[in-house]
Amino acid sequence: MYSVSIINNEQKGWFMMSADNGIYILSTVGPEFRVKHLMAVENVYWDEDKHRETNDQDTWIIVAREMWSGCEIFYDAQMAIAEANRLYEFNTRDGYPVEYGIQIIHIDRKF
Repeated sequence: MYSVSIINNEQKGWFMMSADNGIYILSTVGPEFRVKHLMAVENVYWDEDKHRETNDQDTWIIVAREMWSGCEIFYDAQMAIAEANRLYEFNTRDGYPVEYGIQIIHIDRKF
């Protein structure tokens, strides 16, 4: 379900493993925005009952509520983007890769 890559940072003398990570802004009806550093975010599109990906946004929002639980709620897109930039800078400051950068996932449902 996810890929893993090993990154050798010889300058710092350590290895790290990465699994499809990025900074993801969840956009939902309201509008509301939640920001989180996540791995394997494609799981939001997975229907556990049917054991396959789905286009059903009712399923997506159920999974998204678990993935973005406890996140600060932003009501302004620019504030959410600023938070995403802050998280990106925080996570990359020591050379840790954020493979997919900052992405927005929109689900046309209430959180």
